[in-house]
Amino acid sequence: MMQAFDLGGCHCRYGTTAEGRVVYISGTGLSVNGITVDVRDFSGSLKDVFDDPRILKPATGLVLSGRYPIEIRGGTPALAIAALILILQGVSTSEISVKIPSIDENDLKESIFLINAKHNDFEGFFEGLGFDDDSFKAVSNILGKRELSAGAVLVSPRGRYLVEHMALGHYSLPKGHKEESDADLVDTAKREIKEELGLLADIDADFDQVIRYSPYDGVIKDVHFFIGKAKEDGMVLQKEEVSDAYWLEPADAYRTLSHGSDREILQKAHAYLYKG
Repeated sequence: MMQAFDLGGCHCRYGTTAEGRVVYISGTGLSVNGITVDVRDFSGSLKDVFDDPRILKPATGLVLSGRYPIEIRGGTPALAIAALILILQGVSTSEISVKIPSIDENDLKESIFLINAKHNDFEGFFEGLGFDDDSFKAVSNILGKRELSAGAVLVSPRGRYLVEHMALGHYSLPKGHKEESDADLVDTAKREIKEELGLLADIDADFDQVIRYSPYDGVIKDVHFFIGKAKEDGMVLQKEEVSDAYWLEPADAYRTLSHGSDREILQKAHAYLYKG
């Protein structure tokens, strides 16, 4: 029988968890915002987890290939995941036990104590599961304010990729916030490319990869990356945002990008463009 828990409306360290973030729980799975996590085999190994588009990847901070990672007693494994999500937002044990009545507050406190004793803190617990700092921040803010951005892996007719040297110092793929005037995320990507680089790009929206991260406390951001095709000449930089920009060979672009998530997007785009 399907049950639904809305994790919104809880008092947490950044104010209140966002309304409408529903966890659907049945005998076979858990879903956060419509993405299913299969809990049938959590006592053993998750099979083909990285090939299943329904599974929330470690970048979103909810599930990891391997043994079931949650050490919270009470209720089903799916309920334990829901409780863990709330703990990481800073929701009190008393409020969690009200939100999820089958999890006893004393059992929850004991579970938290054991996790902290064994791993020093929850960050250490997730680090032991293979989560990096960005992934841990993402899951710790997953019930916060949602922001949307879009950008593109820009490729030229010569097969080179564009890398921006941002005014803040890092090297990145072009992207930016979705504005109310944008018809959709493809419009956002085109506008940002024009504003930051002065380039007109043809967007391939069949390639749509998402990075989820937390830029600051209480905010979770989804960035959609498409593929954009543009000519190398005619760049006019928005100097307030972009110090410089370079068209680079694939290997050079990969090495230059500052963030692993951007490098992964570039790698997937290159495979998409040259598949077969």
